[in-house]
Amino acid sequence: MLADCEKAIKFTLPAVRIAVASALVGEHKFRQAEAARVLGVAQAEVSKYLNGRYSARVRRLRIGVERSGIHKHIVRLALSGRGTAVISKNVEEAASSARLVGMAMGN
Repeated sequence: MLADCEKAIKFTLPAVRIAVASALVGEHKFRQAEAARVLGVAQAEVSKYLNGRYSARVRRLRIGVERSGIHKHIVRLALSGRGTAVISKNVEEAASSARLVGMAMGN
């Protein structure tokens, strides 16, 4: 059985990735394939993110991520050419932050 924080990560991780992918493609003119490479996911996943094919819960969390600016540091890392490993680590840290996990759990 998964702990509550493990359940929350199933929603927070995509929310952070969506916010980062949206910023990279929408604001910084990355191609989907470039954003996917930076995030360490398939291009099809980025397409899914950008076309809004995710749950209402993830959508609510993405809005929270974007309003709080949690993703902006990760976008700056991507723009500076940092590798996928560094960016993935920062995405995971953001997704597991107490603030975001609390939002996912309704706190």
